[in-house]
Amino acid sequence: MKIFLIDFENVKSKGLAGIDKLNSDDTVVILYSENSDTISFEMHQKVMTCKADVEYFKVNVGGKNALDFQLSTLLGYIVAKDAFSHAFIISNDRGFDFLHDFWHGNFVEDINTVVYRTRTISQAISYALGTKQIRADDQDNDEVDSDVFEIQKEAVQPTEATAATDTETTTVIEEARESKPRTRRPRGYMPNLTHILQEICTDDQIREISRLLSESETKEELHNSLAKIYKQQATDFYKLIRPRYLRLKQLYLKENPEKTEAAEPLPQTEEIKQAEETAGNKDKLTELLKQVIEKEYIGETDRVAKCIHSAHTKQQLYIRMIKEFGKEQGCTIYKEIKGSCDDLLAAARECEQ
Repeated sequence: MKIFLIDFENVKSKGLAGIDKLNSDDTVVILYSENSDTISFEMHQKVMTCKADVEYFKVNVGGKNALDFQLSTLLGYIVAKDAFSHAFIISNDRGFDFLHDFWHGNFVEDINTVVYRTRTISQAISYALGTKQIRADDQDNDEVDSDVFEIQKEAVQPTEATAATDTETTTVIEEARESKPRTRRPRGYMPNLTHILQEICTDDQIREISRLLSESETKEELHNSLAKIYKQQATDFYKLIRPRYLRLKQLYLKENPEKTEAAEPLPQTEEIKQAEETAGNKDKLTELLKQVIEKEYIGETDRVAKCIHSAHTKQQLYIRMIKEFGKEQGCTIYKEIKGSCDDLLAAARECEQ
């Protein structure tokens, strides 16, 4: 199941090329405004006869990039629902490429929807089937889809003239599906690690890397351990693991609760203990916290301070807060201290010196 969000202000009727190749389980949402609400007669016929579910969404205008913001918000809602294998943005605006980078970057973990931008629906179809990888510079060439149209003509709309034709078409579809990139990630620590490394590592190497990862406390420590054993290969292994390091550690500790107590002292915990012995430095951080935390959470100052000591960035602090207090309470307290994060983190670093 795929969904296509059409930036009609940007691509006009041309962006709908390929809509007649879609299946009945696909969805098309055409986002338009009063600035762009006309469609060519030829394309209108294709829209009316296509198998996909087509919806029209008139966006509210009045501000700069109004459609872009509403499309991006809708995309987030769609990804959260986890109902589609792919969510394609059809637009010439390369600014939407940052949405792909966000959803498949370090901040968001384990989404099951592939987010991607193309100039036309036909280019999106080719990407989903794996028949042609679309590069950013390819998307300026409308001829990129010429061979894909022929594949889709046979695979997506098979004729029913003869049983032989049906059999041939089924074969084409199966071949296309085999080349389709996997979108759902495996569950569990070892399945995830294996999925990440299986293309370049042997089973023995994966088991050894698993041991190193479970024993490490920071990304840097893992990289150093890999370098001692695998030399030049270490960099290739580390590049694959690095974006998922925190997630893999969380999965490992969840499946090995007996390790949690030993692993709970996050990086630099020994320095934190030493810093706590220095009352003057500790008091500076505590006083700062008392100024920004609401009274109902003032009793949690020490626990918040522990999270701050174990973090070096706002993102790390957010993760520590959720782990320490749970999602609801952790988010609430984090919002209260977010505006003072830089000062709090700086105070924590002073304590460690």
